[in-house]
Amino acid sequence: MKSQNIELCDKSALTDLRNIRIHTEKALPDRVLEFAEQMKNPYLFKVGDIAVSVIYCGDKSLSDALTGVLKAG
Repeated sequence: MKSQNIELCDKSALTDLRNIRIHTEKALPDRVLEFAEQMKNPYLFKVGDIAVSVIYCGDKSLSDALTGVLKAG
C-alpha cells in the first residue's frame, strides 16, 4: 500500500476521507480498527477531488501515528 504511486492511481477508486465515520463511544482499539477498515489504504486516499499521499518520517509506524491522532479526538 505504501508504495502506490499517486500519479498513477485511479482517483475514483480511492476512499474519500470525508466519508469516514468513527464511533467515538467505542474503545480506542475498536476505533483504530474501524478507521483502518474504512480507509482501505491509509497511505493513499482522497478528500473531495484531491488525491492525498501520506509520507512521514520518524521511528513510529503508521499505526502508532494514527493511534495518537485518534486518542486526541
